Amino acid sequence: MTPQAARTIRDRFIPEAVRSHGWRDCMLHALAIGAGMDPAAEHDHHLLDEARMRTAPDMVSAILDPAQWHAGVTSLVWHEVTWHAPVPVEAELRRHSRILASDALSGGMSRLEVEHRVDHLGRTLATARQVVMAGAATGRQNLRQTEAPVMPDRAPDHVVEAATQPQMALIHVETGGGQPMNFDPAAARAADLDRPVLQDLAIAGVARRALADALCQGRPDAVGTQRVRFAGHAVPGDTLRTEIWLDGATAIYRTCVAGGAPVCDGTFRRSGSAANEEGKTT
Repeated sequence: MTPQAARTIRDRFIPEAVRSHGWRDCMLHALAIGAGMDPAAEHDHHLLDEARMRTAPDMVSAILDPAQWHAGVTSLVWHEVTWHAPVPVEAELRRHSRILASDALSGGMSRLEVEHRVDHLGRTLATARQVVMAGAATGRQNLRQTEAPVMPDRAPDHVVEAATQPQMALIHVETGGGQPMNFDPAAARAADLDRPVLQDLAIAGVARRALADALCQGRPDAVGTQRVRFAGHAVPGDTLRTEIWLDGATAIYRTCVAGGAPVCDGTFRRSGSAANEEGKTT
């Protein structure tokens, strides 16, 4: 992309997208972020049981995934989403998006900053901002680096380990997320990866579940804002370890491949209503 082309698309609105879902889609999405791996996990039952189903908040990821609004190969640098209301089990989501900034880089690559709003029946369910690398070589981790949050110099307050299943990336593709390097070995090699990797937003979903389980009793309606900086890749079948530090109303977290390098880190805040409820009981 030339500098002139980058200037042309700045502030341009991305076409509105509409995506409908029902309880089966909600269940599939829950499986795509690791729910159900432990049959004894109480917090997963409401994500998988039709009779009492509550939608995982990152169901909105299906319409926010860069694969839904960019035709080329992309890789997320960071992603921040704030939930304003629970996502219904049956819904027609509308995504309104625009490009805030675009920078042309070497090798035909570009860096895009995008904001989104997701509505249902005129009510805003979530708002999000993303920074995305677009171009042929975006699988290279050194192009994804940005400033990391400062981790406290003490042991984490919570540690949550979550297994992923070998089919997780394929399930996530069925929910509308991902690109060839998530399921095609040849495409993964072309992106400088040894093998297909989990989608960025699948990793963010695993981390969000860990945060909700540790801090919100697994309640989807208690999730407020999650900011994610993507630092590496995980392979389907990896176990992801999320370390969580409490810092007032904010939690700082880091998710690593168990025994390996970080794949993402960031901050998390509960919803205002959840924080208020806790204040009334303390």
